Amino acid sequence: MEQRPDFQLIKIRSGILDLIKSFFTDEPDAERISLWRGVIFSLSQDSVTPEIDQAVSRLSQILSHKGIQELQDEYYELFINPFGRYQVNMTASYHLDGRNYGPTLAACRRFLIDAGIKKREGVTESEDSLPVMIDIYQSLVEAERKELLKAKTLQGEFLEQFLMPLSVSLIKALEENPRAKFYEGCCHLLLGYLSMEKYLIYGAT
Repeated sequence: MEQRPDFQLIKIRSGILDLIKSFFTDEPDAERISLWRGVIFSLSQDSVTPEIDQAVSRLSQILSHKGIQELQDEYYELFINPFGRYQVNMTASYHLDGRNYGPTLAACRRFLIDAGIKKREGVTESEDSLPVMIDIYQSLVEAERKELLKAKTLQGEFLEQFLMPLSVSLIKALEENPRAKFYEGCCHLLLGYLSMEKYLIYGAT
């Protein structure tokens, strides 16, 4: 029997990716933090997977105790401050090749050309930076609406070649960073969710 797109599931998956992407795209403000608290509370009401449940519990605890200034300071130290000792690089090339603009970025760009996907207009980060890669994967999820089987094939390739390896390496960097309490939890939520995405693509293995 021919598979058909599950439009409701696509919407839910895209919404979760929007949430995770919002952790990393900009410095948090009051409106964004309020949204995070509401969504994380909602997620905490049901069990999803042990990995996701643990990450949600941790984020819920942090968001209930940390104010806007603390979260903004953490974001600044990790992702903006060019002279800080706690800065964390978010590009796949840095984590997988040991330098920015490495072979991984070239491979990611080739993938996008082959898949017919373009980086969103106005986005200045490289294609292998974490927020852009989450956005790319979200586009592949949305592509299920038109070409289900092709979209799933591309999702699997992008997860295994780029997004999951970056997430695993980034978690290690954040776990070793004493300033990364909240964003370590965000990355654990990302990896837990990507593991669920892998199951949706391939099923139990």
